[in-house]
Amino acid sequence: MNQFAVSRLTYQIFTDGADLSSICKLLNLGLFTVVTYLANEGAPRAEVMSRFPPETDPLVREYQKILQRHSRRKQKPLRLH
Repeated sequence: MNQFAVSRLTYQIFTDGADLSSICKLLNLGLFTVVTYLANEGAPRAEVMSRFPPETDPLVREYQKILQRHSRRKQKPLRLH
C-alpha cells in the first residue's frame, strides 16, 4: 500500500469514529504520522485533539519528542541565484 492509500485509509477509519491510538495500532503508524495524515486530509483539528490518547500514553510521549525535534530543525531559505 502506498502513502496516499494509507492516508485515505487513516482518514476513513477516523471518520468511522476510531480514536487515534487504535488507528496507530491498526496501521502500525506513529501518532505524529497519523495526525499529519489527518491534517492533510482536512480533518478538523479540534476533532483530532478530542480523540488524542492520554498524556501518559507512550504514543503521546513519542509525539512530543518528535514535535520538539521538528521545532529545532532549521531549514535554509531558498536561493534563486
